[in-house]
Amino acid sequence: MLIVSRRVALNFTEINDECFILEERLKELKERRERVEGEIKVYYHTMLSPARANILCDIFSHCLPVHRNSAMSALDSPVLLIHIFISWRSIVLHSSRLWARWHIPLAAAGRGRDSAIEFPTYPFQREASDIQRENVSCIMRIRCEVI
Repeated sequence: MLIVSRRVALNFTEINDECFILEERLKELKERRERVEGEIKVYYHTMLSPARANILCDIFSHCLPVHRNSAMSALDSPVLLIHIFISWRSIVLHSSRLWARWHIPLAAAGRGRDSAIEFPTYPFQREASDIQRENVSCIMRIRCEVI
């Protein structure tokens, strides 16, 4: 019985020593992994971040409507995209390609819906035409201030 307990004790000591060695090795490996992760993050932020922005800009350009110009609506791209992530907002706002073509609806005087405004050229209608132009100018100024 004493021989068995000595064997068990030796076995236990060997196992315990091996566990200690493996725990030390695991600790070293975790430290190396943290260093490599730090290097990857530095590389990503310095090298890949601009490429990521360009890739996202290309993807966002495919989100634009094809059959019409983008409307000034929170339900339409690119305005919709600026409400997703802060990083997306920065990319979208700095991409002139996404903002190059816009549909700006102009409300005609006395009409409740958007339509084209015709400016008459007859001399007796010139005063009404000037008023319409002022209204359109005011509407455009207000809408551009919103952006």
